[in-house]
Amino acid sequence: MKNLKFLSILMLVLVLSLTACKNKHEHAYVGGKCECGETDSNYVPPHVHEYESEVINPTCTEAGYTKYTCACGDTYNDLSVASLGHSYGEWQVVKEPTEEETGQKERICSCGEKETEVLPKLEHVHNFVEGVCKCGEVDPDYVAPIVGTPLEEIDAWIKSSYTDDLLIDKGVDVLPTTYLDKDVTITWVSSHPNRVDNTGKIVVRDTKKITEVTLTYTITNEALESMTGSLIFKLYPRSFDYMKSQFEGQFPERLQEDMSDYLETEFNKYFTITWESSDESVFTNEGYYIKPLVDTPVTITYRIEVDENHYIEDFFEMIVLGASDEEKLDIVSSWLQNEIIPDLNVTSDLTLPTSHPDHGTEIVWSTSNERVVSLDGKVTQYVFDRYIDLKAFIYSGDMIKDVTFWLKVKALDTSKMSEEQVLENFLSAIAEEELKRVTFDEYTNISQTFNSLFFFDNKWEDRIEYLIPLGAANRPGKKLASVEFIVCHDTANNNAGALGHAGYVTGSAAGSTSWHYSCGSDGIYHHVPNDEVAHHAGDGTSKGYKLLDSGIKATVERPNLTLDSEGYFCFNGVRSNLKKPSDAPANANITSSGLYYEIGPNGNYWLNDNWWSSNYKYIGNRGGNLNSIGIESMVDAGSDYMKTYRIFADLVAHLLIENNLDVLRVMQHNNISGKDCPAAIRDQGYWQHFRDLISLEKFGMENFEGLTFEWKSGTDILSNDGYIAMKLNGVTEAKYSVVVKRNDNVVIAKEYITKLIDS
Repeated sequence: MKNLKFLSILMLVLVLSLTACKNKHEHAYVGGKCECGETDSNYVPPHVHEYESEVINPTCTEAGYTKYTCACGDTYNDLSVASLGHSYGEWQVVKEPTEEETGQKERICSCGEKETEVLPKLEHVHNFVEGVCKCGEVDPDYVAPIVGTPLEEIDAWIKSSYTDDLLIDKGVDVLPTTYLDKDVTITWVSSHPNRVDNTGKIVVRDTKKITEVTLTYTITNEALESMTGSLIFKLYPRSFDYMKSQFEGQFPERLQEDMSDYLETEFNKYFTITWESSDESVFTNEGYYIKPLVDTPVTITYRIEVDENHYIEDFFEMIVLGASDEEKLDIVSSWLQNEIIPDLNVTSDLTLPTSHPDHGTEIVWSTSNERVVSLDGKVTQYVFDRYIDLKAFIYSGDMIKDVTFWLKVKALDTSKMSEEQVLENFLSAIAEEELKRVTFDEYTNISQTFNSLFFFDNKWEDRIEYLIPLGAANRPGKKLASVEFIVCHDTANNNAGALGHAGYVTGSAAGSTSWHYSCGSDGIYHHVPNDEVAHHAGDGTSKGYKLLDSGIKATVERPNLTLDSEGYFCFNGVRSNLKKPSDAPANANITSSGLYYEIGPNGNYWLNDNWWSSNYKYIGNRGGNLNSIGIESMVDAGSDYMKTYRIFADLVAHLLIENNLDVLRVMQHNNISGKDCPAAIRDQGYWQHFRDLISLEKFGMENFEGLTFEWKSGTDILSNDGYIAMKLNGVTEAKYSVVVKRNDNVVIAKEYITKLIDS
């Protein structure tokens, strides 16, 4: 249609053009050309439409058609198709109607269009739950049903609460017949009512075997529902309670002895008992009692077991009794000897505790010479060995015990000292800073001086030969096996001096008794040659001095020697292989002045052979008669015992030098037999002082040959040989001087002052 229109217009233009050109002699252009052949320079060819088609499909609400579109933008539509209309799906209820509200349903077209309709409310119908409708209406015919306690709950409670452990232990006594506060009944039936009745009470046990008992129960709850179950028990010949009482009953509330021999854990073959102590330092798991210093609580934890599933565990406490006051004194005494002062040979300062660290027992110290060992333990060495008493007084409760340490403070090494230095040190030992009054009062009227300064004169005391006739009963002429000791006595005779005793011992009245020397303020008398046996010590002549290997390696030079409860000799608490004499009783003790020992060639401690004195009830040294020189010191009334004392020390020092013996080889008669002798020295507590004086004399004699010592008093009450008058007459100090010469040449000269304390 459109093309025809276009052709018509074109033909009209051509006609007009041709007409014009002929009539007016003008060009008539057609398609830009005149018929004359002339071309129109301004000619523009006409536009020709080129259309593309697009089919638009119909929808539910709109018609379909074909759409034509030219590139120039010109469009037109053609061939219309009618709309399709909605196509809905099935109705769906989106809200249910109720008695109070309407509901709603809807359907949806494929195009998404939704159509809804209202659903009318429902009519009300009562729905009673436990007699009540949700609208609040109550059902008049409603009867509430009975709901019972769950049977499984009750059954689980029975099985967990009433186990065979309880029956093994002591029986259930009363089995439950109800459950909590519920209307529940439980009935029981025993398979062995003669052993365990229907209530669960044990009637009687078979003491020879295990009885297996079945207890059957029936549970009936509130709804009259029922359930049956059973428990199977092993009824043992004994209960746990019985086993507990048997085991615990063995232990006292307060223990003070071993239980190892009688502690029982096997009371019944079906039960195993194991136990342990909380503190094996005082009570071991084997039942051994180790006495503590103080009362100590101990917990005993035990387990009584039938098998791994049937057992009880329990505990109880008891008190392990500690040491009594008397025992504490012994414990502290051993502690001081074995740990604090383990070596009686001293070269360095000591630590002197004032209490025991574990229980605070008080310790008070005293010393016989503070210049050598002070109360705080400071040790001062001199050029000769010093001998002192160091005492510890131990207090516990109302009791007291003293422990004496006979210390030897070893001499300085003088090899690098000049003679003058040695002399000055030696003289300073003689020149006491202070002196107290000394009264020897074991015997009547033997003290005639206040005290004495032991002025060394480097002279021998004369010895007067007054020999017992050879062949007399008290001088058989038997030779000493060796000289090992110098044994010191006093006569205990207040009526005669040295000369009087010389006459006695050389006469027939002496019988078999004899000694080598009589020593007194009236002189020294010699009765038996030094190489012959004298009968003075009381140990007989069957056995003599003999060193025995203890089997203990020496760790210190001079340990403390003790005797343990089983009769073995101990060195600083270490038991040796040496035992007390076989005839000594169980409670035998070593004589107070001790037994001789030394370090042997193999480095062990070697102890002198010993014997039991049935007269004096002590263990003493062998060798008193067969291996020693005996000296009797005089204690006659009116004599000056201080002079006797000094002469005595001088004689002993010379005998030590002559026999190449150490001061520790000087023995009391007490060392040999236990007799309280020499009583004058022992009573005064002067034995170490006596040894100290011997050591001074011995050192001087051995080291100052050719020297003379000239002492001069500067105080009336002090003699030139060192004796201080009995009456001080108000004098409080003694002044004196000494000049030491070699030939006529002065080696050293010193002046001293000693304070006198009259108390």
